Amino acid sequence: MRDYFNVRLSWDEIQNLSTLALANAGDAVYELMVRTSLCANGVSTAKNLHKHTVEAVSAPAQAKAA
Repeated sequence: MRDYFNVRLSWDEIQNLSTLALANAGDAVYELMVRTSLCANGVSTAKNLHKHTVEAVSAPAQAKAA
């Protein structure tokens, strides 16, 4: 099984990542932050967590926030 918790990249490997790869990782970090905030602020049902997460992390929502 692959160890996803201990990823190590050399400086050259980091430099060779595409902007799309970096955006993909950034989207995941942002989604985790949103999900954590929703849980911490009392959004408790799976349906509501998903609905509010999608509302916040969708491309149009991110563009509007920016």
